[in-house]
Amino acid sequence: MENFLQIIRRSNLHFVVVVAGLFGGTLANFDSARAAVATAQVEEFVQRNIDKGYDILRSKSVADADRHAQFHTFMLSISDMPRIGMFALGQYARGLSRADTEAYTASFTDYAIPLYEFWLSKYNERTLKITGTVQRAADDFVVRADAVSVTNAAGQPFKVTFRIRQAENGSFVLTDMTAEGISLALTLRSDFTAFLQQHGGRVPDLVGRLKSQTEAIIPAGSATPAPQ
Repeated sequence: MENFLQIIRRSNLHFVVVVAGLFGGTLANFDSARAAVATAQVEEFVQRNIDKGYDILRSKSVADADRHAQFHTFMLSISDMPRIGMFALGQYARGLSRADTEAYTASFTDYAIPLYEFWLSKYNERTLKITGTVQRAADDFVVRADAVSVTNAAGQPFKVTFRIRQAENGSFVLTDMTAEGISLALTLRSDFTAFLQQHGGRVPDLVGRLKSQTEAIIPAGSATPAPQ
């Protein structure tokens, strides 16, 4: 009887181990499938919207001011400008009043979108070819791509990446763009924090600077920003 019970116990234990292994494998496969779906979705988001951005920038049928307005609306629809702006403030974002936050966010948006327009304009004679995606977290993706010349297929492609976050409702938003290893968000953060260090951390002073520089970037409503 004792031997029989031992056999039963071992059999039950073996059954539990097998079931656990199968269940764990199923979960792993499910996670892999879910990650693959998320990757496909975020890559489709990037490809579709960068193509749309290129279409706006290449359009010859609208005036510069109208093209700029269209690109501004387009960027607001695919990016999280408040998030990018607060990141660019670094440590100076802490303790900011609501009024100062709203004033800064508005000025930052008007300043940053023409910079994105300028960056993408440098590649608007190219087509985007996605080369891979790294999922940094459940809601955080880095999509790598080559900007390939449409007139010289053998030409050297430019390396670009897009930092994409996924909102709670499942939608994707752009939070950074890197071209040839240079991150726009990090560049802005370095610039802004250096300015604030020299101006006692006064964000309203930065707002004034952003407004004056925005006027210089897009004089008289031009859609083509000047390089910074």
